Amino acid sequence: MAVFSLGVIVVVVIIAALFQMEVDYEPLIAEKTVVVQASNVDSFKVVADVPNFDKWINFITKINEMDNSRVGVGKSFEVHVHFPFIGENQYRLDITNYGPPKSLSFDADFELLLPRTIVEIKDGDMLGVSKITWRMYSKRRSYLFCGTVLPISRFIMTKQLQGALFRLKLQISHSL
Repeated sequence: MAVFSLGVIVVVVIIAALFQMEVDYEPLIAEKTVVVQASNVDSFKVVADVPNFDKWINFITKINEMDNSRVGVGKSFEVHVHFPFIGENQYRLDITNYGPPKSLSFDADFELLLPRTIVEIKDGDMLGVSKITWRMYSKRRSYLFCGTVLPISRFIMTKQLQGALFRLKLQISHSL
């Protein structure tokens, strides 16, 4: 019985240590790039239209503006999402960088991941073509998170992002 108790104590101490120790960077959850037949300005208009994210991001069901201010740094949204097996939840999304027509960043208070999303729009290889790169990082940096939750989240969010960027590409082409 004492050996079992000692084993449990060792496991708890290791888990506690992994929870306290952190990597010195924000771990990448997902990154994808899509090339669209549109200018940076036209691409940015659709990417920065946060109230319409639900048209091309599957798990978002509704988005409400938290105030009547113009879209820019500090603008907040209430995002309703539906996750399989979890159900409907609400999160706050805050724009942290707004640089038309090249960049948009926002943070969400989704407690499990604490995601920070960075979107960059660059000129494509031809005139009238844009390259949109969407990166999602986590502000959670513990070794425990990086070894358990991050790999599963990376798999799920990479697949979700791939589909979302395909629908974003369609959304941009329909908006022209």
